[in-house]
Amino acid sequence: MGKQANKGLYHFVRLITAVWFLYAGLNFFLYPDNQRLGLVPASHDFTVALISSGLFTWVKAIEVVLGITLLVHRFMPLTILGLVPINFVVVYYNWVLEPHTGTYIAGGLTL
Repeated sequence: MGKQANKGLYHFVRLITAVWFLYAGLNFFLYPDNQRLGLVPASHDFTVALISSGLFTWVKAIEVVLGITLLVHRFMPLTILGLVPINFVVVYYNWVLEPHTGTYIAGGLTL
């Protein structure tokens, strides 16, 4: 792949990630009753604990901020540092707490 193709791929992935983080973060604030809690006890308990503690609100707010910084292509080193722990938890949730084919795919796409 040439340098131009790599640059195009980088921006494509950056924009897709930005839109996904904005969607995931804003969806929680716009439709709070629509939050998926999980299909198995472990994932359900995990999500309920995050929501009950108030930590989930912070995570979703950070997702919105990171989505915006990705979209406008600013503060990228800090944005990447912010994405790592959130992505780690998303992969853990999808692969360990609620494992099935769909969540394996979702966790893989998160990486």
